[in-house]
Amino acid sequence: MQYVGIDISARKLDVAVRTPRGEWRGEFENNQAGHEALLKVLRKNGAARIVVEATSTYGLDLALRCHEAANVEIMVINPRVAAHFAKALNQRGKTDAADAAMLMEYAATRPFTAWTPPSATALQLRQISRLVQELVEQRTQQKNRIHAAEQTGSTLPAVLDTLRAHVQQLDEHIDTLEEAALALIATDPVLSRRFALLDSIPGVAARSALYILAELACLPDDLDVRQLVAFAGLDPRPWQSGTSIRGRRHVSKRGNKHLRHALYMPAVQAARFNPVIKAYAAELDARLEGRKQTLCVVMRKILHSIVGMFKADKPFDARKFRRAA
Repeated sequence: MQYVGIDISARKLDVAVRTPRGEWRGEFENNQAGHEALLKVLRKNGAARIVVEATSTYGLDLALRCHEAANVEIMVINPRVAAHFAKALNQRGKTDAADAAMLMEYAATRPFTAWTPPSATALQLRQISRLVQELVEQRTQQKNRIHAAEQTGSTLPAVLDTLRAHVQQLDEHIDTLEEAALALIATDPVLSRRFALLDSIPGVAARSALYILAELACLPDDLDVRQLVAFAGLDPRPWQSGTSIRGRRHVSKRGNKHLRHALYMPAVQAARFNPVIKAYAAELDARLEGRKQTLCVVMRKILHSIVGMFKADKPFDARKFRRAA
């Protein structure tokens, strides 16, 4: 058995491999040719277990190709798990090569759970959703520029016309993509039902439901609530040393930023307009250090509620919100 750790970046793969005859390091391009070259080298030494960190999209093609390859298994771990393991190894520096070696050690010493790829529909939905998020952010930036430009009489009309035309173009692209996403969801009964369940949560509009569903659809169904919270980077990170140093608690933010961002606006809206959640948020405000902490707890509670809704196949019930695990 070969134990392989791969640190993934946009352009290259830093690879560390342990075989029965020793260890070696290498670099491969992060493209189809580079993936095939890596697998060709690994095939010469038999079966391989590969560990990588969850990345945005840079590692998806590699994970899919390794999943298809004979005698190769790949495990995708949460970045927070990797960070804790690195600390346990007393890894002081952080370089791509050092991270690859750390992941190789993880593959060789820790329990291995092979990655299961999401369905093609789920991957397509996530691709659309993330592009919509990018375009919405661009539209907000352009609207802010228009607002600033309108406050001064020195802005050329041609500049304002161009900015407004760009916003209109972004609107059209967003509408087209959201229609495509809804059509895709309609082809899958499970996604359709879960989309309806998400839409039943006060504060979760159709767009937020799309964002959340797209991220959750690409995760294994057997993840428990704590694993999902950690995946979203919403798990609390205490800061304490001895009896005298007690810093503010923060969320780890080591996880899927897209899911975390997708939960933010629903938490804001629910904490303002849903009577039960608003009262709960008020209690949190009284004992926590700032509104941001309150919203993080509400986001986590909403994620707990979503898991319960999916398992029970029942719409959101505000009376159960406070009892969410």
